[in-house]
Amino acid sequence: MTKPGAPMLRVRTSLPQRAVLTTVAAVLALLGLGGVLAGTAGAAVGGGSALLVAAVLALRSLRSGIEADLDGITSRTVERTQRLRWCEISSIQPGDARSASPVPATALVATTTAGRRLVLGGLVGPATRRNSVRLQLLRAELDRLAARHHRECATCSATPS
Repeated sequence: MTKPGAPMLRVRTSLPQRAVLTTVAAVLALLGLGGVLAGTAGAAVGGGSALLVAAVLALRSLRSGIEADLDGITSRTVERTQRLRWCEISSIQPGDARSASPVPATALVATTTAGRRLVLGGLVGPATRRNSVRLQLLRAELDRLAARHHRECATCSATPS
């Protein structure tokens, strides 16, 4: 049996999204470096801040995506990390992700047993047929993990989706 907490399914944010985030981080780093080298105290402080933001953005974008194990799902985006236990999840469905994207986008949306809907931001992608198929395949994998959890969990009160 797999050690609890060990990732069984790892899906990274798409390459185009990571490329955009890396480009933004590089531009911020160049602006920050210019500020630091400008010589004035104000420019150095602003430049240092921009360099710090660029470093955080670059590091967070490298880890963005989802990881699923027998305990639940971890969704990592640039701005936050969310962890949901399988016992808290009543269903996972493809859904609208406009809250996480300025353009029409889809992602998997987890509905909790308390009725909250949480967009798994690490999976946001364009509203295309290709992405829809990708999300359906991923959902099937997550459903298998959830079903396995529900079979093995003595305290789980959720029903498998």
